Amino acid sequence: FFFKQKTAYEIIAGDWSSDVCSSDLGSIFNGIPNNKVTVFGGDPATGKTFFVLGIIKQWLTDNKEGYVFYCDTESAVTNKMLEDRGIDLTRVIKSEPETIEQFRQTILQLLDKYMEVPIKQREPLLIVLDSLGNLSSVKEVEDIRAEKDTRDMTKAGLIRGTFRVLRLRPNDFLSCRKPFAGS
Repeated sequence: FFFKQKTAYEIIAGDWSSDVCSSDLGSIFNGIPNNKVTVFGGDPATGKTFFVLGIIKQWLTDNKEGYVFYCDTESAVTNKMLEDRGIDLTRVIKSEPETIEQFRQTILQLLDKYMEVPIKQREPLLIVLDSLGNLSSVKEVEDIRAEKDTRDMTKAGLIRGTFRVLRLRPNDFLSCRKPFAGS
């Protein structure tokens, strides 16, 4: 399901979204591998969401039976935005988690259900989190509600733990060979 490779010029010129992935590791020009977490980082308003939407479009084009589970923590991506980019809404499941813990639980439940499907019947699945930096922790939300002016020192550990659990699922999870992209 890997996309053909583009040159840096073609990506900069605006044609990057059609061909981001290939099987090689090492750079964005070589693609997004299965069973790995790929993060796109950058300053606010630099196009990370737009970039990921291009990846989603091409991934769905290349995976005719595939689906995308899109976690939008900013409530920024509308159905119209997806449609305007040619993304088939019937193949995108959207979720709007508010906390790291809610995201973790949602993804673990999704993957548990996915793993119940016999391996030969599993449709390709791309999981996208946009944006990791916008997720709060339950503690942070509780502190804000209690009008506490404190910093949540547990947030980084929660994020590390979430992705460690997602990476270290039982071996049958590894057999699902699904990519994960976040911004």
